[in-house]
Amino acid sequence: MNNFVKTTVLGGLIFLTPIVLVVAIVGKGFSLVHGLAKPALQVLSVETVLGAATIHIVSVVLLVLLCFLAGLYSRTAGAGRLGNWLEKRLLEKIPTYPLLKAKLRSALQPEQLETLQPIMVRFDDSWQFALLVEQVKPDASLVFLPGAPDAWSGSVCIVSGDRVEPLDVSVQRIIQLMKRLGEGAAPDLSQLRFGAHEA
Repeated sequence: MNNFVKTTVLGGLIFLTPIVLVVAIVGKGFSLVHGLAKPALQVLSVETVLGAATIHIVSVVLLVLLCFLAGLYSRTAGAGRLGNWLEKRLLEKIPTYPLLKAKLRSALQPEQLETLQPIMVRFDDSWQFALLVEQVKPDASLVFLPGAPDAWSGSVCIVSGDRVEPLDVSVQRIIQLMKRLGEGAAPDLSQLRFGAHEA
């Protein structure tokens, strides 16, 4: 029971940390923009039928505009170099950053995930859902083993080619199955011959 409580609390902490981080960043950005917009509106003597709500609306619009401009800048070569430098020197030292980055990428740029190939990996007498990242050698594959219920809390390992079986599903389907602890996976596994490699 104690172990169950401990692992559940830790799992909840890992799950909530990136969410809290995003909320904190957005909240800080909103406060900054709000602080800049309020005196500007007072100087311009801007008054509308919305009254006090005007400052909040303007702040949200400015924050969205700022994010849009930052997004445009992020597409430039200079921003790419700056982003890589910040990741290596600062962001990668934050434990939850890689997890948050993977989640955002899967949500906002799902097409980038299509470079990963869904597979099943055999470990002794069990099989596990996985994503083939790349072939490191003709007989060795670098794979990502998704976690459950959070697919991006998994691990990376190298397995021999004879332990890998292709899986005809999308990456998003794998993520969905992990969220549901594998429930409903039977139709996706109907073509696999479990035990075919056993001695």
